[in-house]
This record gives sequence, structure tokens and C-alpha cells, in this order.
Amino acid sequence: RIAQRLMEDQTLYFPICALLFLGILWALFRDLRAVLLPLVAVGFAIAYTTGFLAVSGQSIDIINNVIPILIFVIGISDAIHLLIRYRHELDAGRPQREALRVTVRHLMTACFLTSFTTAVGFGSLASARIDILKRFGLSAAVGVMIAYLVVVILVPAVLSMWKPTLSPAGRATDRRIQDLSERLGAWVSVHRWAVVGLGALVLAAAGGFASRVHEENNIYEAFPSDSPLVRANERLERDFMGIVPISLVVRWDEGASPLEPAALAYLVELEEAVQAEEFPTLSVLDLLRATRCAREGGDPAQRRLPTTKNEAFQLLLALQLGLEQTGRSEELARLIQPEARTLRITARGKDEGARILNARFERIDALLEKSAERQRALGLTCRLSGGGPVASRGVNTLILDLFGSLLLAFAVILPTMCFLLRSFKAGLVSMIPNLTPLLLTLGFMGAVGMDLRVTSVIVFSVSLGLAVDDTIHFMARFRAEWAVEPPPPPGDRAALDAAYLNAILRTCRGTGGAILTTTVLLAAGYSALLFSGFPITRVFGLCMEVTVIGALVGDLLLLPACLLILKPFPVARPEGPLAAEFQPEPPEPSAGAPLLDA
Repeated sequence: RIAQRLMEDQTLYFPICALLFLGILWALFRDLRAVLLPLVAVGFAIAYTTGFLAVSGQSIDIINNVIPILIFVIGISDAIHLLIRYRHELDAGRPQREALRVTVRHLMTACFLTSFTTAVGFGSLASARIDILKRFGLSAAVGVMIAYLVVVILVPAVLSMWKPTLSPAGRATDRRIQDLSERLGAWVSVHRWAVVGLGALVLAAAGGFASRVHEENNIYEAFPSDSPLVRANERLERDFMGIVPISLVVRWDEGASPLEPAALAYLVELEEAVQAEEFPTLSVLDLLRATRCAREGGDPAQRRLPTTKNEAFQLLLALQLGLEQTGRSEELARLIQPEARTLRITARGKDEGARILNARFERIDALLEKSAERQRALGLTCRLSGGGPVASRGVNTLILDLFGSLLLAFAVILPTMCFLLRSFKAGLVSMIPNLTPLLLTLGFMGAVGMDLRVTSVIVFSVSLGLAVDDTIHFMARFRAEWAVEPPPPPGDRAALDAAYLNAILRTCRGTGGAILTTTVLLAAGYSALLFSGFPITRVFGLCMEVTVIGALVGDLLLLPACLLILKPFPVARPEGPLAAEFQPEPPEPSAGAPLLDA
């Protein structure tokens, strides 16, 4: 049934996503070819990624079922940047071959770096200790790089075979988006200090709300409320002991015995402590009481523990013989194994969430630690175990792993940005818009009372990759514009500020429109996840909407303002292995290539 619901989800939100993209792309480009080409490219990317999952022996599960939609919305970003740059070059008067060459030359490296950093964000999940997350991270990373290869090969190849025409409506739309982006850059330049100040306040408030976010998980988060699994578990919790298993594992030293009256008394205390935490117990103590009651003719008053070791041994022996005769001796072995000198106090409770359960487990652990000296005197060693403690505490470990993977991703992305920009200061500035969506998303979760669960933590790996994508495109274009800006006189701060402003305005006009376009498309794509039948998928989609908006704020508001204030680039032209990528080329007049349809 769960697999069926997953397939229903896929067949639901893919058409929704495709229809949204068709409408938005048509409104932006007014060209059916430009509408279909990105969709066809990412369609091939999804097909190849799905084939990779099949070849690697992976099946669709509750987490990696979002990979196709991720590839869809991430892969289309590079296609849009390529299309918009190509249209801009045509609009500037370049012939088709030259426009395509300049587009590929300038965006090939930038698109590779955006895909690489996104793949790093996903691939960092490989450091997690949970197999399902490792598989998700590695599969998503491979899918992102597959999408890059498909897009940068297929899109230019198809464009080279098309007649390079721009309709009047499409050309007008392009210029409106360029004008809007340039006006936004001009507004930021005038209010740069206010933008940075307000941004700092918003991020500080987000940090305050983020402190309210706590780790949490339970089995019900993964499934819709009408799932048979949810209803079955609710009945188990209502009518039986519960679904969260725990065990107190008690081992005794050679020569010691848990049947000594003092040891039995201590085990009773442990059992009562577990029951006080709302975990009904079952142990060999219950069997000894029941056996004694049965031997005394069923007198309820005799339902108590034996008072001597010999009596306890005789009761245990009688119980074992009785179970062997009925063929159920393995049931006793689950509770006590004399040959292994081990017994268990088992219990089950309600799944009330990791926070409540972990608090109860900590109190039980504290009791065991407090009575450690008494255990040694009795020759016993006691520890808390079972699926409940392992799973609930594993969530904390998992979340720490995921945040550790983010640090690993930053450790890769920061030097990559510094190398790309040939400036350590510029690399640090570029981290501001990359951290913005992460902090805003965490603050949003705290503001609405959302807990930090496994799937919501994955959002941060995704958001880091998306934020870095736009940052790389913006910084690469700014670096190119800065390279052709006449060097201001040394010490002339006004001239330096004017040079930065000119480069910012041209950057916003050149790549700001593509960033706005991809943001609208990403927001539309992730909105399709809000129709999912699985709560965790809906939460993922909602958090990604906040992340996409946060990335836009960081890249088109905070980043230009920080560049204008901090001025991290040197006056000299860029040097190094990537310098050629940032050298703009003057437009060449078109040799009669048609730009406008009749």
C-alpha cells in the first residue's frame, strides 16, 4: 500500500510540475521551442537518473522518491541560464554561431561549478551513518551531475540546429525582465546599508526562532493519517502494550546469581522504574510470580516472588519443563538464558516522539548509573537496550551527522569559491547568501513550531546546493563585468564605488533575470510536493519554498549590497586558470541573421 501511494504521488505531482513549468516558460519566452527544450532536457536527465537507480539495485523508498522532482527543478536551472544568455547574445546582435559559442564558453564552467557544489551538498550525506540517507545523498549527487551533462550537451546541440529568431513578444519580455533586474540592483545600491542592516536583523530574528527547533521523530511522521499502518499502530497502543520496544539487559558474573533474594529485589526496583516511565514490562519476574501462584492452587495471594534462591530455582525449573512439554521453551529463552548468564526485562510503550522517549530513557540510564555500585556488589551488569532507545537516540546521531555533512560541504565549497573568484575575501562574501536560506529556513521552522526531523534536515543539504548555484552565476558574471570596468584612480573611493555600481548594474541586468526566472520555476516545482499524500514530503516541499525565497533574497539583495560595501575584488583584471572564463567579448554585428519573426 505504501509503495502504491508513492507511485500515486509521482504520477500526481509530475503533471502538476510540468504544467506549471509550461505556463511559466511560455509567459517568459513566448516561444514554444524555448518552452519545450528545457523540459525535454530534464526529462532525459530524469530517465538516465532513474536508470542509474535501477542499475545500482535501488528501489523507490520514502526518502529518495523526491529525487526525480529534485532533478527536474535543479536540472532546468542550467537550461534556463543557457537559454537566457543565448537570447541575450542574439539580442545584442551576434550571429547564431557566435552567440552560441559565447554562451557555452561563459556558462560551461559556471554550470559545472553549480552542479558540482549542488552534488557536494547531496554527496555530503554519505558521511551519515544511516544507509537510507547515504543512498539518497549519493544517488541525488549522481543525478545532479547526469543532469548537468545532459543539459550542456543537448541544449546547445539543439539550439545550433534552430533558426535563431526572437519573436517581438519574447524580446519584449526579455527586456522587461532585464529592466526589472537592473532597477532592483539600482535600488539595492541606493539602500545598501539599509538592506544589510535589515538583513542582519531578519537573520538575527531567524536565529532566535531557530533556537526553538528541537529534534523529533516518530513513526507517524512518514505516513498519511489514513494509512493502515498508522491505524494498526494506534490500536496496538490503545489495546496492547505499545509499539516502542525497550529492554533492560542484565548479565551476571560467574559465581553470582540473579535468583538471590537481594538480586531479585534489585530487579524488582528496576522493573518498577521502567513501569513508572509508562512502559508496561514483561520479565522472568512475572513468570516466577505466575508459576508460584499456579503451584499454590491459583491463590492470588501467592502471586509473589520466592524468598529463597532454592525456591526461585525450583520455580524456574518447573516453568522450563512445562514450556518444553508444550513446545514453547523459546519463549522463556527470550527472557532468560542461564548458559549465557543473561536475562531481560522487556517493555513496550507508546511512540510519543523522540524528545519524550529520550527523556525517559535518560532517567532510566541515570538510575542504572546511580546504582552501579549496588550492581557490582550483586555481581550484575545492567544496561538499557532495545529498538526504542536505539532508534530514538539514533535520530540525534543522525541529525548531528547531517549537520556534520553540511560542515563538510562548506569545507569544499568555500575553497572552491575562493579559487573561482581568485580572492579569499570575495569567497567569504559569497558565503553570506549561501548561509541566508539555511538560517531563514531554520528560523521559519522555529516560528511555526516545526520540529527538526530527518527529512527536514535533508532540506539544508539541498538548500546549500541551490543557494550556491545562484551565487556562482552572479559572482561569475560580476567578475566578468568587473574585468572590463576601467580601473579607478588609486585612492579615489568615489570612482571605485562608481565602478562597483556599474558592474553590479550590468550583472543584475545580465544574470539577475535568469536568477529571478529560475527562482520562480523552482518555487513552482517544489509547490507540486505540497500535493503529496505523505506528510514528510509536504514538509519537505514547504521548507524548500522558504529556502528558494531565502536564496533569492541572499543573491539579489544581500550579495550586491555586501559587494558594494565591502568591495572584495582587486582593481586589477582577474588572473589564473579561470581568467579566460571571465573575459567578456564585444558583440559582433550580425551578418544578416534574422532576429525577429514576422
